[in-house]
Amino acid sequence: RQSSTITGCTASGNGRSGILTGLRCTISACTASDNAVDGFTAGSSSTIFACTADNNGNIGFSTGFASTISACTATGNASAGIVGSFDSMISSCI
Repeated sequence: RQSSTITGCTASGNGRSGILTGLRCTISACTASDNAVDGFTAGSSSTIFACTADNNGNIGFSTGFASTISACTATGNASAGIVGSFDSMISSCI
């Protein structure tokens, strides 16, 4: 869904991605762990803040164009920790 806000949620052990959003969404203070695909996948112009992605089957955090990922932690994800598309900003992440 577009322009949604997700706060304080946990997605764990899903057969696909943990948290998946559309365009212009905000995800904050969430955890995605042990999911079969990505931990977090956000559409273009989205913001992911203060979230944790651990031990997911592919990428920890992935965003569309012109998105922001900040103050996040990605550990033990199979493919990559954090992947941002064109014009995205990644800051203060581990």
